[in-house]
Amino acid sequence: MEKQKTVKPVNFLFLGFYALSGLFIEWLFSLLEPFLFGGFTKTTQQCLHLIIACILWGVVSFFLIYRAKIKYLFNMFALRGKIDGKYLAVCIFLLFAVFLISTRLEGGIKPLLDFRNLDTVTFIFQQIYQLLKALMVLLVIIFGQHFGELYFEREDIPWGGFLLAFTWGWAHLSVQSNAEGFFAMMLSIVYGVVYMYFKKDLRYVGPIIAIMFIL
Repeated sequence: MEKQKTVKPVNFLFLGFYALSGLFIEWLFSLLEPFLFGGFTKTTQQCLHLIIACILWGVVSFFLIYRAKIKYLFNMFALRGKIDGKYLAVCIFLLFAVFLISTRLEGGIKPLLDFRNLDTVTFIFQQIYQLLKALMVLLVIIFGQHFGELYFEREDIPWGGFLLAFTWGWAHLSVQSNAEGFFAMMLSIVYGVVYMYFKKDLRYVGPIIAIMFIL
């Protein structure tokens, strides 16, 4: 009980920023790759990037989940709730809308394009990479939402989605087209809405966000 009294909303905001730092470190590392792996073939460089990113995100996500549970007594896997049918319908609609927009922007269904353009080993690493990236994004959503609910005392706003949109989503505007950047921001808020509508139950939220992310 003594530990619980020391927990502050800002602790969860910091956890969200730590998760974001894992995403941004991967981006910074990609800028150094030509100097580090310049002597390797393009396929080897791509595989090395995917492997290192997966290791980085695996370690960071484990650390953040463990720290939240042990130090701040927040077990994200224990959250459960009864899902309203109308919210389920909204989430299915959002999933379909995300699929259509992503397919339009990518010029096809993303996993099929990857399968066609990559060799088998790189394709497998690419899908693992996408799943772990989705996990990092989900952690930003979870910690951002918990911070917002504790600090502002409102549970009906997708705080985690807004945190992700104006950090990770906004960053896409500087490295991608405006359409892709704004789509990343919109998608961030959609993730936050899905997390909220599914009552933070990771048994449902995790697979849905992973599917949205891969598609």
